Amino acid sequence: MIQTKVTLLEISKRLRDLGVKQESEYYWLCINEPEVITKREVDLAGWNDKYLYSSFLAEELGKMLPPSIIIKKVEYWLNIARMSHGWVVGYVSQKKGTIFQEINISLSNSMALMLEYLITNKLITI
Repeated sequence: MIQTKVTLLEISKRLRDLGVKQESEYYWLCINEPEVITKREVDLAGWNDKYLYSSFLAEELGKMLPPSIIIKKVEYWLNIARMSHGWVVGYVSQKKGTIFQEINISLSNSMALMLEYLITNKLITI
């Protein structure tokens, strides 16, 4: 079931609202009951963009998250780890430790929440 591998609809909506480019292999189609459809189905049917939200895979989000960020002259590196309670995505520094992290049962949702955090806090621009 692909819904467990892509971002949740609510997260997908927030990312679109933040200006994240809507290009992915899967999309949430929200006409009646929300459903995940493929890029091919979108292209064939010609759905209106107002009904579509990119439903990102972890691989796609990994390309959007910077490998490192610099805050007050300290470099923090992207760190992704699987824990017993889910996936942890954060940025860490040897000097300062972990500056922030997102934890979620789904890797794609953890990565999406981190991307949302970075954009919202103006740590990256898109």
